[in-house]
Amino acid sequence: MYDRILVPLDGSALGEEVLPLVRTVARATQAPIVLLRAFDPALHSLDLDDPELGLTEESISRFASESQYVTPAYILEYLNRTAEDLRADGFEVSTRAAIGEAANCIVDEVAGHPDALIAMCTHGRSGVSRWMLGSVTDKVLQATHNPMLIIRTGKQSAEAELETLVVPLDGSSLAEQALPHVVTLARALALKVILLRVTPSAEEYHRYMSATPISAAATVYSAPYEEFASAADAQAMNYLHNITDELGREHLATVEQVLLRGHAAAVIAEVAQEAQHSLLVMTTHGRSGLGRWLLGSVTDRVVRHSGEPVLVVRARE
Repeated sequence: MYDRILVPLDGSALGEEVLPLVRTVARATQAPIVLLRAFDPALHSLDLDDPELGLTEESISRFASESQYVTPAYILEYLNRTAEDLRADGFEVSTRAAIGEAANCIVDEVAGHPDALIAMCTHGRSGVSRWMLGSVTDKVLQATHNPMLIIRTGKQSAEAELETLVVPLDGSSLAEQALPHVVTLARALALKVILLRVTPSAEEYHRYMSATPISAAATVYSAPYEEFASAADAQAMNYLHNITDELGREHLATVEQVLLRGHAAAVIAEVAQEAQHSLLVMTTHGRSGLGRWLLGSVTDRVVRHSGEPVLVVRARE
């Protein structure tokens, strides 16, 4: 499924925390690794004393001490050194150095390569001469159609173990666009799959009903919450059984179904944290109404607040 794994790095230890997971996925899928480092000349023309930048004295001092290392020559040396470490372990690795704003360079690098997987960190701040990792990741996520493997900094160990794929579904074809990625990774890594469906809590049901004209909701949602929830749960379980049958035809041996009520993003994060060495696989974009999710919003919250890595698949209408 992936013809390459693009790994944007900013030269910091925080940015490199994605590499253990990249090793795991690349080894299993036989995908070559591309290391990318951007050099933004605009950073070096900044007036660091400009109050609009809001820099502390510590930040200015750190920039001054680091700036001698953030040069095109040093970037190439850094990329080659990192690549050699990976090649020594048998990975196929190439390097790219780009000039420009980091997020734009990342998006440009995968343009024309729809099967490229982008793997990078979110959160963490590395000084003016590097990136604000969270900000760059957000910009790339909004701009690219490529799948993104995102981890939060500070959560990865030296070796990335994966045992479980947690796959949130809302009953829509948009959410199901994550399933080919689930099949690829579950096969390659012999992973257990948890299909997760979250139905609305009473609070969400009543909030939706109070904000929706009766004429628009009466034929579907006019029942009391418990009656609605019982019907929604039955429908959701039937849906999960059908998806399980589909995955069985793809020869995935271990597929578990989980149905819970509550706020979708919170429940998804909790299930992922409780699962052993989990990776969340979910789509972004699309809106499906009560009982389904505003996919972009839920995925965004999960990426921001779940401590587990997330593979985000951009859904296409």
